Formats: sequence, structure tokens, C-alpha cells
Amino acid sequence: MENPVYCSAYRNSDIIPGVRLSVVFSVLAVIALIAATPAAHASTLNTGDILEIRFTVAAPSCTGGPCDALLLLPFEGGSYFATDVTANLFNGATLLGTYSSATCCAPSFRSSSSLFTGDAATVDFTSIDAGTINGILDMSIANGYLTWPGAPTPELVLLHGGGIEEGSGLHINSVSILSAPEPSTGVTILGGVAVLILQRARANKKRAAQMR
Repeated sequence: MENPVYCSAYRNSDIIPGVRLSVVFSVLAVIALIAATPAAHASTLNTGDILEIRFTVAAPSCTGGPCDALLLLPFEGGSYFATDVTANLFNGATLLGTYSSATCCAPSFRSSSSLFTGDAATVDFTSIDAGTINGILDMSIANGYLTWPGAPTPELVLLHGGGIEEGSGLHINSVSILSAPEPSTGVTILGGVAVLILQRARANKKRAAQMR
């Protein structure tokens, strides 16, 4: 005996033209959309790599007084045995100052007159307060590594040292990880050259012996 519910549903679908095909095409469209969507690739800052943040400042404004402290917050997804952080703050090619700490990872910079009490390197804030800085902040670690689930998402916080509210006017233009060069590359090249020279010398010696 036929199942009346099954037969009814089957026959009803046959009555409406293209029902099955429209479902198939909808599924294929969703699959194609998922395939076309670029996957987010995780990022890793390894020992010796540089997290480079390029930024500018326009009309800086901080609550309570002049902007005289700058904080880098990596906002990493994971920190694995990361220690010994170093951060260099540049205005273009001019080094303004270097922050270093045995721990990781929140580099900070302050002006000489700032009331900021955290661990920070003292630098000249003239170009920051004037809104003329071509800022580059490079951060590296000597041990361990940091990870992000996608692209690195650090933040730079500009504030007045006597307050806790984030200032305005700072804009991050780009963030990138500059990988450290492989130390074995040069050795490998030199080793290959040495082998070629040795092989050629032996071939010449053998050829000279045959001609005697």
C-alpha cells in the first residue's frame, strides 16, 4: 500500500514546475558564494619578526591636557612564551625613542613632562602634537610568538598622561608583519658556490693529468 503522505508530497511537487531545480540551484549558489569568499588567514609574529604599524596624527585632542602618552595594544589572539619586547618609534626615518621590557607586550611612550606613570620610553612628542608625524612603530619579541586569527589587529592609544580617556586624531594607515630573513640562506648559497669551485678545480686537475 502506498504511503498517502509521501505520495501527496511527491505529487504536489510534480504539479509545481521547477520546484526541485530551484532548490538545487539555490544550494549550488550558496556553495559558490562560500567558495568565492576569501578565507581569513591567521597571522603569527615569530621571534625576530617585526610588527610594523604606520600611522599619522591630525588635530590631536586629549581630555585633560595635551596628548603626551602613546600606548601600543597588540590585541593578539594568543601569546605563547613571548618575552623581551622591543619597540621603536619613528617619525619617518628619524628614531624618536626605543622601548624595551623583559615582559610582553604593551610598549608605551611618553613625553618628558607627561604624568603617565606606566612603564614607558621618554620621547619628543612635538611632531605628534603638531599633527605632522609620519609615524612608524616597529615591535619585535626575542622569545616565543604572538598569533591573531586573521590579520594583525593592534591599536594605538593616544592620551593625556593624567587621564584615562583615549584621545582622538590618530589614524593607523597600515599594519604588517615583516618576516625575519632566514639565517641559513647566505650559508647555503656560499656552501653551494664552494662546492662548485671544488668540483671545477678537481675537473681541471683530472684533465691536466690526462694530457700528460
